[in-house]
Amino acid sequence: MSRALPARSAASSLSSIADGTVEPSAFVVHASAIIRWSGRVPVGNVENAIMSGIDWFPTFVAAASNPNIVGELKRGKKFCDQTYEVHLDGYDQTGLITGKGPSKRQEVWYFTETLLAAARIDDFEYRSPISGGARRGGN
Repeated sequence: MSRALPARSAASSLSSIADGTVEPSAFVVHASAIIRWSGRVPVGNVENAIMSGIDWFPTFVAAASNPNIVGELKRGKKFCDQTYEVHLDGYDQTGLITGKGPSKRQEVWYFTETLLAAARIDDFEYRSPISGGARRGGN
């Protein structure tokens, strides 16, 4: 994002989110991840693409040999005696983490309860009027 968060530890940032003391304009949460998948994830690779925590489920299921889980669950997927018909907002990010393609996620939506507080679409960032409006910027 084009606006950096104030310097503080990751633990204090997460606790501020949990207790609701973060302003909507500070809802940009950067979370680092270290991935080791021998033979698949390039050693020393650093990615700064948009990815959300909800992308991990379809990515892990694809890694376990089912790249179609999002579509199957949308149509209705039977597990044991139960059929699950759900829409997953996550994307399979296998291409991104293996260095074979860009992120499939182009957007992130930030809500404060029921209010859309901010959105990021590629390099465009929108913040609601209570948090400063819209602007364009890179990482």
